[in-house]
Amino acid sequence: MVIEKDNVYYLWLTPDNDAHDRFSEVIRKLSQTYRSRLFEPHITLASGITGPEKELVARTADLSKQITRMMIEPLEVNYLNEFYRSLFLLVTPTAALINANRLASKLFGLPLDEAYMPHLSLFYGDLQVSEKEKIKGTLNSTLLAPFQLNDIVLFCTSNKSDNWYPVQSFSLATKA
Repeated sequence: MVIEKDNVYYLWLTPDNDAHDRFSEVIRKLSQTYRSRLFEPHITLASGITGPEKELVARTADLSKQITRMMIEPLEVNYLNEFYRSLFLLVTPTAALINANRLASKLFGLPLDEAYMPHLSLFYGDLQVSEKEKIKGTLNSTLLAPFQLNDIVLFCTSNKSDNWYPVQSFSLATKA
């Protein structure tokens, strides 16, 4: 049995099927090459969520009805000296994406993240800057096509990194 107090939840926005396949392939190759964690392509909408899982699922369902599917404009492949943002695709922080982040923060009782930087991670791990630069040079042109975000996923992490799992996924609203 999973002890809920040890769980932390995230809200992930996931790309359409074509973009999902394209990003999955890049993530898979980098993960294999550098022996790192494999994960699904996503843009984190909110993080650090805690509480009873059933309640969080209900809130995620409500949120999915208030956020419409949105087009994402990639800017560039970039990197930071952080494990979970080691190498990522920086995306345009559109009004729709920023508003979705604020709505999620409000609905889940999170502090407003003024530094919210929407991105799609490509690699989790520690690499030298020179290696990140080399990878960046090979990826920029292949990942810059716009894509659509269609779904929101409540994702659970625990203190054990091998025990991460998607709780439930919901389709985002379509424009009327």
